[in-house]
Amino acid sequence: MLNTKNGRREIFFDGSSFIDKNLSSADAIGPAENDPMFQRVVEIRFLPKAAFDLSGFIHQTSSSEKLREFLSDDDLMNIRRGFDERKRPKGKDEIIVRLPQMTAIKLGVLLDLIRNDTNDLEVQDWIDNCTGAIRYALSAE
Repeated sequence: MLNTKNGRREIFFDGSSFIDKNLSSADAIGPAENDPMFQRVVEIRFLPKAAFDLSGFIHQTSSSEKLREFLSDDDLMNIRRGFDERKRPKGKDEIIVRLPQMTAIKLGVLLDLIRNDTNDLEVQDWIDNCTGAIRYALSAE
């Protein structure tokens, strides 16, 4: 669910087309990435461990060919900047990361695809925490 100037808009992604195939984000995301509605910045509120694990995962895999097909240089820069400028509100058990909406969507879809490819329950739980936070941020008014 995306918020636009004209109200809410629902967009569906079929991640199953990616599994075991050599596809990029362009194959899954139809609307133009430069559409102003996707440039809105969203605040994602992660659990601290999930946030630090995600930051480490992006850092460690940023040179991966598959990841680079899915996340552009701008996306990776936005994610790094978001984590570098993260905030931890006093007295709250959360890390706030600000990302452009389209980058957050791509990151969420990428994590969903990874979740579908693993049977590791700990990894699935971590991804569920991350994607839940991303979905909540995208649905916020």
